[in-house]
Amino acid sequence: MVATILRAGGASFNVNFEHLRNYLRDPIVRRGVTSVLSGIGRHGVTKPQFLDAPFLVVWNFTNACNLRCKHCYQRADKPAPNELSTEERLKIVGELAEKGVVSIAFSGGEPLMRRDFYEVAMEAERRDMYIALAMNGDTDESGYSIDRKLRMHPPSVYRSLKSAKETSQN
Repeated sequence: MVATILRAGGASFNVNFEHLRNYLRDPIVRRGVTSVLSGIGRHGVTKPQFLDAPFLVVWNFTNACNLRCKHCYQRADKPAPNELSTEERLKIVGELAEKGVVSIAFSGGEPLMRRDFYEVAMEAERRDMYIALAMNGDTDESGYSIDRKLRMHPPSVYRSLKSAKETSQN
């Protein structure tokens, strides 16, 4: 029955069935499709579409940052005194995954300033969640090294543009 639906849906949108089938083998894609279809099943087709859980959670992972950019809304510098422990962060990832959240975007501050960033991000990956990372690009990490550490899926890495001039950070 599923194959019949996929063939009909693929034909309607001029998408090759084998391509669609291979795409749906990706656990993150399946998680996203499940989220949307369960929202439709529970709430019907709505505008905007209601889901059982947010599709994307943007997490200001830390208030720590190695820069002081004038444009930054966060006014980040030092970790906040009440920042979560690694254990609490891992628990939150588990709760988000259980609720059906598809993607986490780590932001900050500078998420890579936390020593537990990779541990928490890898836990999200282990739970088939998509990872996005907003970073300032002024750490020792490159997009390439981040991709290698987060092996399941290359994350979306967004770097901050500090200035049109090479010497300025603002």
